[in-house]
Amino acid sequence: MKKLLFYFSLALLTISIVGCSKDDNTPSDFVLKDLFVEASDIAVDEGGLVTFKAYDGDRKEVSGVDFYVDNVKAAQEYKFEKRGVYNIIAKKAGYKNSAPLAILVGGAIAEKLTLEADSYEVRVGDKVMFTVTADGRAVSNYFIENKGYGLFSGNSWNPSEVGTYTFYAFKEGFFNSEAITIKVNPKEIKENQYFVIKDKKYGIDASQLSVQIHELKDENDEARPYMYTDDKTGKKYQVYELLVMNIDDRSGIVYLMGVYVSADETKFVFPEQADKANVFPISIIGMVQGKEELKADANAIDKMSIEWLGAYDDNNKEQGPINYYLSLKDKSIDLKYEGTYDGIYGSEVKEKTTKVSRVSSSKVEGSSKLRLK
Repeated sequence: MKKLLFYFSLALLTISIVGCSKDDNTPSDFVLKDLFVEASDIAVDEGGLVTFKAYDGDRKEVSGVDFYVDNVKAAQEYKFEKRGVYNIIAKKAGYKNSAPLAILVGGAIAEKLTLEADSYEVRVGDKVMFTVTADGRAVSNYFIENKGYGLFSGNSWNPSEVGTYTFYAFKEGFFNSEAITIKVNPKEIKENQYFVIKDKKYGIDASQLSVQIHELKDENDEARPYMYTDDKTGKKYQVYELLVMNIDDRSGIVYLMGVYVSADETKFVFPEQADKANVFPISIIGMVQGKEELKADANAIDKMSIEWLGAYDDNNKEQGPINYYLSLKDKSIDLKYEGTYDGIYGSEVKEKTTKVSRVSSSKVEGSSKLRLK
């Protein structure tokens, strides 16, 4: 077999099990309070004075608020010198920025924006496209706020969490659009791509195969399979980890398997290449929200089957399809996956390690893509 090279990659395992980076439109762990701005008048002559006030969600006046007129900090009582339409925003630490309030000065006439979406009920991961118009004409350079989650420019949104979301559009010189709501449902769970951990069912977004390897000196070091010794038989074996995952929930199932090899073997002997009699189960690990939820040894397995439909090929960069079934005797884990797996990844094992354990997520770069040169 040609030389196996190693280089770091953003492996699916790192994204889904170790951590999951949320998009810009998702909430932080710190919940901000609502803030609303009001004005003593929303239509004045040139030179007119307007007093601003801010309230919370319970209609209680909030003090210590900063007011902005067209993004320029202003006094609470503000004199409008020129004709036009101005947007007022209130800001305070610990609160969400208020929605803009339009003030018309000197008889200016402002059109109202209309915000529309191409779909008002979608699933996690779908793409929603927005259209903003005024009196039927397309409008550009607008902003859309996902209320409670922040502003974004552009005309698309990819939801990453289940829920009901409210949006409105605004632009300087226009009245804000009416709010629209979009309902986000969970991803569809396919009947041939799912796993169950303690009665909760998850859809499978992806699967990958990793092999445990010796620690690498640098990115040019050659990847070598880490060899374990069977305490009872003295046989040498390599360890592979087959993972199925739900990226949104950062949950998945890791199946550790061993492949017996000859004592002088230096190359990788992948499970689909080996004699079936030389491939054996080691353990099963259930991960929920990035944490180990349960672990079972080979004796806990009720049914287990892996059909490697796409054999490893030196000329192919990715792996082919598999049929994969697994269930435990106590029914705490059930799995069915008919699809493709991504591979091959290398998980570095510390030297002199004798006990097999999962190492795929031992560090951020712990799952490293192996390629054939």
